[in-house]
Amino acid sequence: MSGWQWAQLGDVCDVLDSLRRPITKRDRVPGPIPYYGASGVLDHVEGQLFNEPLVLLGEDGAKWDSGAKSAFAISGPAWVNNHAHVLRPLRAKLDDAWLIYYLNFSDLLTFVTGLTVPKLNQEMMRSIPIPLPPLAEQKRIIAILDEAFEGIDIVARNTSANLELVHLVLDIASNDLLAGSRENWAEVTLTDVCRISSRLVDPRLDEFLDLPHIGAGNMESRSGRLTDVLTAREEGLVSGKFLFDQRSVLYSKIRPYLMKACRPDFTGLCSADVYPLVPNPGKLNRDFLFHILMGRAFTAYAEAGSARAGMPKVNREHLFAYRFYVPSIDGQADIAKRIDDLALVTRTLVIQLEEKLRLLAELKQSLLARAFSGELNASTTPIANDNDFATPEQAANILAFMYWQHERVSRGRFFGHVMGQKTLDLVERVGCIELGREPYKDAAGPNDRAHMAAAERWAKQQAFFEFAERSGGGYDFKKLSNHSVMLAAAKTALKPVEVQMARVTDILVGKDKVEAEVFDTVLAAWNNVVADGAGASDAAIIYEARENWHPDKLAIPISKFQSAIQEIRRRGLVPDGSAKVVRHRQASLL
Repeated sequence: MSGWQWAQLGDVCDVLDSLRRPITKRDRVPGPIPYYGASGVLDHVEGQLFNEPLVLLGEDGAKWDSGAKSAFAISGPAWVNNHAHVLRPLRAKLDDAWLIYYLNFSDLLTFVTGLTVPKLNQEMMRSIPIPLPPLAEQKRIIAILDEAFEGIDIVARNTSANLELVHLVLDIASNDLLAGSRENWAEVTLTDVCRISSRLVDPRLDEFLDLPHIGAGNMESRSGRLTDVLTAREEGLVSGKFLFDQRSVLYSKIRPYLMKACRPDFTGLCSADVYPLVPNPGKLNRDFLFHILMGRAFTAYAEAGSARAGMPKVNREHLFAYRFYVPSIDGQADIAKRIDDLALVTRTLVIQLEEKLRLLAELKQSLLARAFSGELNASTTPIANDNDFATPEQAANILAFMYWQHERVSRGRFFGHVMGQKTLDLVERVGCIELGREPYKDAAGPNDRAHMAAAERWAKQQAFFEFAERSGGGYDFKKLSNHSVMLAAAKTALKPVEVQMARVTDILVGKDKVEAEVFDTVLAAWNNVVADGAGASDAAIIYEARENWHPDKLAIPISKFQSAIQEIRRRGLVPDGSAKVVRHRQASLL
């Protein structure tokens, strides 16, 4: 970063906010001039406020609430309202594209104020620090980013199109099967073949406290899968909930266009925003009901009847008035199975395509990180040989890097021995980087204490870091005198595998010790079950991860293991049995 300086945004940009002006809808006159807001063109109007190349940066609204940014370039005649800052870079020092890349890459939430409506006010915006390499260097890096991003965007667009095509194929095939020939099919209304028999219960009672709770937010759109399910106790529920069992199909009445329904294989509680529907035996197959509710015809019907001010919602009367055709009960079961088989095949493709999109997004962030740290050049960084990482030094680098990632989001206190072991195991298991570990079933998951101890010894000898025992039990990561220099070297050493490290970071940062422990244990247990040739049912995975792992695991609620299974599926990390198998530690080693 030789020759690089830093400046505050207000010192390298003219801020033209005083010239912007909103137009009420009543006063807008249609015309040829684009009218900009926080995230782009809102309308086209008569008249203009600006007529030159400028950079706009969103000032307030939901984008800042979600952590997104909206810096973009405009040129020519334009009208800008007061929801976007208007910046004219001092172009002798700052290139417009450098500014836009930096603003959209950086974490600017620390400059945002306001609880009800998050807002990047002008004073805070002016104080944003920005790196300023020489202008020629800015243009060199911009050229590399433009070329790389163009290629990435082409691949991403093609991948997104393929993903939509997969969804469309499943959608068309499913609806064709549900429509059928209708020969010998009976026309029914939902009230003829289905009911709601659930009773309202108090989730604070002992008999319900440890039951899983399902709300609309736990259902994945279109897929029928559940995510992040917690028990009534874990959620601290106090208001009444509906009790359901394995006979039910749960349908979210909120925003029917999201197509949220599921077929739980357990007894649990559901919120008032979910209909627990039970098909009448002998009249309606449960799986057929699920596919009807997720079908194109029912969704259109539900949307048509849910138009209302505020949030679209399907009322019970409209729901049960739905008319559709059904074959015999055996025919329903056959159609439902054919749709499920097709969904299973397409799910594999969806996971692969979604993972590709995620990695493309990570690649962009990686390139931007290198650009603003002065490490970006036009050559391709080689991928390191696995053997390069099977050393105590590289294990120590990985531990320090992951602590740094936790510290960046004020979660360094969570990074002790357990999180360190989870990091090393997931780097091998998810990142596919061989570290030379031989994990065994330990209280906190698949551990190799000797391997991590060697990394700790090396780190302490280099005055890099150590894990210091805390008075209340456990260990804290402690920086030693050479930490800053060693961390910089560690980041450089790990650059060839930064995408893999980003995947592990995404999994671990945000989890507490127990969540990380359960996730890693379930992932390893699942691999064990597949490698042993057993059927990888949820029950088999949970048994391997809980009952057949270590006695301490029995103290952890089953719901946490179920949530981990769902997260692994959602991330596309379902094991194929090729990762390291984890066994009980040999008695001679205890």
